[in-house]
Amino acid sequence: MRRRGVVVGLVAVLSALATTGALAQSPDDLRPFAGTWTGTMTASGGSESGPASAPARFTLGEDGKWTLRCQGAATGSARRVGQRLVLEGKVTEGDAMSVGRVVSLILRLQGGDVLFGYGDSFLQGARTGGGISLRKSGG
Repeated sequence: MRRRGVVVGLVAVLSALATTGALAQSPDDLRPFAGTWTGTMTASGGSESGPASAPARFTLGEDGKWTLRCQGAATGSARRVGQRLVLEGKVTEGDAMSVGRVVSLILRLQGGDVLFGYGDSFLQGARTGGGISLRKSGG
């Protein structure tokens, strides 16, 4: 009888751990994306000589608020859609013709330390599409 109680107890503990693990991987969980990331942002319509690129620094809080610095700054909110991170916000600093304009990016996590994606932003007042590649640089 005692052995049966131990087995039932182990099954209950394992079930609780499995349930807790499933909750930790909620589709709304931004923790894998949270932190500070650095890399490069490339604008496809940057200049006549080809794509323009610049250093980028991206910071995301677990609450979904983000800041992107790359020849100016943009802030906004993020939401997770499956394995992707959707960023929506506005340019808050930089070129006078860009401030206030909408920024939207879609990022994907590769491994635990690389974020890459694409989206729309503004460069010198003109809408431009491009890519972004970032590596985790801090918590």
